[in-house]
Amino acid sequence: MDSYACDSSSDDESVKKEEHQTGEYIRQSVVQNVAGIQMPVLNLGSIEMPNPKFGVSFVLCGSTRSGKTTILNYLYKTFFKNHISVLMSNSLNSDAYDMLKKHCVSSDI
Repeated sequence: MDSYACDSSSDDESVKKEEHQTGEYIRQSVVQNVAGIQMPVLNLGSIEMPNPKFGVSFVLCGSTRSGKTTILNYLYKTFFKNHISVLMSNSLNSDAYDMLKKHCVSSDI
């Protein structure tokens, strides 16, 4: 019997910690009033991606010209440019998506 097989409980625990995002970065946030709701706001540069074997989703909500596409471009260039990406929008003809349309599969919703 291998010596490393005897003590699997500590190994399992360390694997779980590595597999799941710890959420420690959220402590860097500042609580602000957003549309009447107190919520933590985090600098976009502080976002940590989970382990690559897990998926990730983003919801970008905001009024017209509030910077949603700018954030989308930042996230794509920073984290997803080496992955297959799909851009889904009701307004694919918008010039705002020109950079993403060159690199992503595009589909209207």
